Amino acid sequence: MLLYYYMTTFSEEVDLIWPQPRWKLGKLLYLGSRYFNVVSIGLNIAGTLPTNLKLTDQGCTVLSLLRMQIGSLALHFTKAVFYLCTYALLGGTQRYLRILIFAFLVQFIALQILNWYINLAGSVGTGSKLHSQLGYACVWKEPSDNATYRKLYSAASLISFIVASISFLAGLLTFLVRYQRTNNGLIRAIRREGIYFYVFALVANLLSALRYFVSSKDSTADTVLGCFNLLGRYLVPIFSDRLLLYIQRLEGSTIDDELSRIIFKPIDYSIDTDPDESDYDEKRDVERPCHDIHLIGEGKRVADRSGVRGKSVYSIV
Repeated sequence: MLLYYYMTTFSEEVDLIWPQPRWKLGKLLYLGSRYFNVVSIGLNIAGTLPTNLKLTDQGCTVLSLLRMQIGSLALHFTKAVFYLCTYALLGGTQRYLRILIFAFLVQFIALQILNWYINLAGSVGTGSKLHSQLGYACVWKEPSDNATYRKLYSAASLISFIVASISFLAGLLTFLVRYQRTNNGLIRAIRREGIYFYVFALVANLLSALRYFVSSKDSTADTVLGCFNLLGRYLVPIFSDRLLLYIQRLEGSTIDDELSRIIFKPIDYSIDTDPDESDYDEKRDVERPCHDIHLIGEGKRVADRSGVRGKSVYSIV
């Protein structure tokens, strides 16, 4: 589903994102979320589906580490978009920016380290002869130190749940309480077209983290929350993608917005005119005289090219 969405929206990426300066925040977040997710999906296919790859135990370990780290990067690039939206809803002040950057980096670094040790504590390698004949390159095996693995996994799940809960409450309450006091381009994008993406993503993140923290294996709660986790895994990147595109499509409203200028460079929507048809003669540095005007009927009138309107339609010849 996610790959299909990316393929069908590639033209929007080319038209709206590629022309942006190289280090613009919006461009970095958009491309990072998009292509880290593509790589993550490819690694998941290679590691979990019957692809007939021939790997050693060491190769399976490396593949598993890459899957976890790239998947985590993809997830955090996506989350960064919603941190950015929360920052905008809080008014775009430096104080909130420092708090959000600190919170984001702390949970990002902590989860990256924990995920690394979780992967090392686990056991991934080549399977039996039957697995090989079925085309599976790697299989998951029971960890040698199961107690350590469970402790690390529980710690990572707890951090994810706390971060998701705080993000959900902060994002929802900030939008409901403070959005009326702020009116910038990003706020208008969220309020006009992106609020559904914003709220649904917050809910999906919360339910995804809730699964690993409160549900037990093979329970009904685990099955239900597992469905939300799967939806969140593929829908939240889409919500993030659409929200950034909505911000970019704000025609001219971001030009005077310092916050929006940080995210994207405003697009010039002016229409280029043919020099031969222009009223301005660059060689003489004077305006050309207006053409003759003839009445052709009732309606609107253009007396000259300054946009004066009346009750009649005139033909410029």
